[in-house]
Amino acid sequence: MDLDADNNMYITGVFEDSIDLNPDPIVYEYAISHGLEDCYNLKLDSNGNFVWGHNIGGLQDNIGFQIAVDNAKNVYQVGSFLNSVDFNPDVNAVHYVNTTKSSLYLLKLSQCNSVNYTSVNACTSYLFNGNTIYNSGLYADTLQNGNGCDSLVYLSLTINQASQSTFTTSACKSYTFNNQNITASGNYFDTLVNAQGCDSIITLQLTINNLNTNVTQSGTNLTAVETAASYQWVSCPNYTAIPLAIAQTFIPDANGSYAVIINKNFCQDTSTCFTVTGVGFGESLTENYIKVFLILLIMYCILNQVHPSHLFDYSI
Repeated sequence: MDLDADNNMYITGVFEDSIDLNPDPIVYEYAISHGLEDCYNLKLDSNGNFVWGHNIGGLQDNIGFQIAVDNAKNVYQVGSFLNSVDFNPDVNAVHYVNTTKSSLYLLKLSQCNSVNYTSVNACTSYLFNGNTIYNSGLYADTLQNGNGCDSLVYLSLTINQASQSTFTTSACKSYTFNNQNITASGNYFDTLVNAQGCDSIITLQLTINNLNTNVTQSGTNLTAVETAASYQWVSCPNYTAIPLAIAQTFIPDANGSYAVIINKNFCQDTSTCFTVTGVGFGESLTENYIKVFLILLIMYCILNQVHPSHLFDYSI
């Protein structure tokens, strides 16, 4: 390890397969070995934050022993390699040195070149250097910075997909969906964000059940228009249930105001109150007619001295 004048840290080491060069617990900067063991060079700022990093390797082992930096921030590395190795971190400029035995090397990297590792999570696709990528993976490209120097970019890309779900439900009168009060049956849609940060498209298949609370009145009889339901007739205005009044038609035994509570398809609704008058009026009038008839009959018999039984002719 070495420090420059700004206390930036330069670190070299060895890894196999892959390594996360970024100490940040959330952001990942992956490097993948070319063959067996590769060496890595890493620069961290004075606070330990990732600045740049890259790996050097070939088909066999490549080991970094020591790293140093000069006042111009050129980086020097001493190490060993076997067989062949790519000493250039630029993906478009490959420099192989072949050997059949393990050999030492001294490598100088100028400050001009930089290597950046970026981890990205995207939905459906991602645009990288003018190319649209649809699949997760590790991608690399060489760009040119404002100073005319090459900048090697490694992209660790994860493509997440949008999700879809459909659910069916029914409700009485209305249903609240996406902060909207729905009163009609149909298909409704909403777009949320799933756990991966992508669109989650929700389809609602909704059935709204409405009860007919109309009541027809014929004389003193009340009949609920809604059929094939459960009924409970109540007295108004307190909506007190009337015992055994559970038929579709209600015949009250007293004048008053009445309504019906209807239950059907797990829904319940109540009709308006209806006023009923004239209960018992017809019966009282008939009784009075009978009383008058009997009085007149008795008076007739007394005046004509006729026994009431003689007024009726029975025949068999």
